[in-house]
Amino acid sequence: MRIETYLLSMCMILYVSCSMPIQRVVEHGDIIRVHYQMTLLDGTRLDESYNKHAMEVLSQPLRIEVGKGQVIRGWDEALVGMKKGERKSIQIPPDMAYGEMGAPDNILPSDTLLLDIEMMGFVD
Repeated sequence: MRIETYLLSMCMILYVSCSMPIQRVVEHGDIIRVHYQMTLLDGTRLDESYNKHAMEVLSQPLRIEVGKGQVIRGWDEALVGMKKGERKSIQIPPDMAYGEMGAPDNILPSDTLLLDIEMMGFVD
């Protein structure tokens, strides 16, 4: 009985580890490609990698080197830990978005942003 229990436990552990492949996660310094849509809290679209009329994905996702300041801080931080194919919706407070300066194109210093991200993959 003891041996059977031990073997059963080993099989269960092996089964779990075999059925859950380890996926690479985004780290600072990785170069990745993402699709995204950024809006204000009221739904006003600010920027996106989708066809603005048909909401279809364009051919080229955005290329980002994570942690290098190529995107706003809240976006940069949200990318860390994502896996290929993962989608994330985040709310970015003003101090992690455009801050006191705001940005041209309708973004005020006090604006909170909504960002939908889809991590498409790593650039090798």
